[in-house]
Amino acid sequence: MASYSQIQIVFSSYKPKLIGDLWSKISNFMRLSVNRGVYEFLLEEGYSPKKAASLTSRNNYFVRCDKYVVLNKNLAYLKIETESAWEAETNVFYEYICDKYNGKIEMVYLAQEQDRKIFINTDATSFYFWQRYKINHFNLENGDCITKYFRDWDSLCQYVQSVFPKVDMADIYDVDDIETKIWDKYSKEDEEFYCDIHKFVCP
Repeated sequence: MASYSQIQIVFSSYKPKLIGDLWSKISNFMRLSVNRGVYEFLLEEGYSPKKAASLTSRNNYFVRCDKYVVLNKNLAYLKIETESAWEAETNVFYEYICDKYNGKIEMVYLAQEQDRKIFINTDATSFYFWQRYKINHFNLENGDCITKYFRDWDSLCQYVQSVFPKVDMADIYDVDDIETKIWDKYSKEDEEFYCDIHKFVCP
């Protein structure tokens, strides 16, 4: 069974009418489409089956679209969510907005897929997506699965120190160092223990 990448995408422009037009196209398609496939969306937008198939797989779907366009002074933006099997299929949207809006719409995205270790954040400004680090770990007190996101390295380190006080945070330079020290100190305390930490990268 395929594992799906969860992708949040923000489209923005200083020409609000363009974002309004894009919002209408996506929201209407999602409302009327049976399977909400990105491939089918491209067909409705006038792409040939061959061209659509070259841009996206049949396992790439719209999941959510904002109920309205956000207007921040002169900047308009819209957020959608998609899912695609295995890989984070985002290039299709870059090509689409280039084709249909002549490069007057910008795009950033946040993508995650645990099994293939896909953790991507292309928003260098952190205006739309502030997530830079993610931790999943077993709570030794109650057995819960804990997932948290962090804006910066210092916040991640402070959290680790508070939850895993046995870990010596000296000479730690990346998430692999933290993971190794956590496992060394805590993995024997419960057979179900786990901890994985990821950094969101910008390719």
